[in-house]
Amino acid sequence: MIIKRILATFLDYMLITFFLIFVLIIFGKQNTNGSHSMNGPLFYIPLFFAFLYFIVFEYFFSATIGHLVFRLRVISDFTDKLTIRQVFLRRILDPIELNLSFGIIAFIVTLTNKEQKRIGDIIAKTRVIST
Repeated sequence: MIIKRILATFLDYMLITFFLIFVLIIFGKQNTNGSHSMNGPLFYIPLFFAFLYFIVFEYFFSATIGHLVFRLRVISDFTDKLTIRQVFLRRILDPIELNLSFGIIAFIVTLTNKEQKRIGDIIAKTRVIST
């Protein structure tokens, strides 16, 4: 299942990247060298969207688009329905666990954990299951 989780996460980040590029091209300023950039408050809107993507999809569907494609689901250790607190706690360490370490921290923790949980899952008391 770990390969499915890696592929699902990769798909999610590809979707977010495409969205960020789209927003940059549409709302960004074209530089003299042909590239685009965003400054000021507009810069934070795509980043906020990227964070909300995971929160909204996991809370309402118990899965992101990547999870849905690979038939994975996030559940609570206690019930099937995730609370907003669990979803937020699960995602709060993503910048360190997934982004800054390129997923290496999440991969190592998941491999060495008998329940295949990453740090966010341990803190939030959630787990990913195959459906």
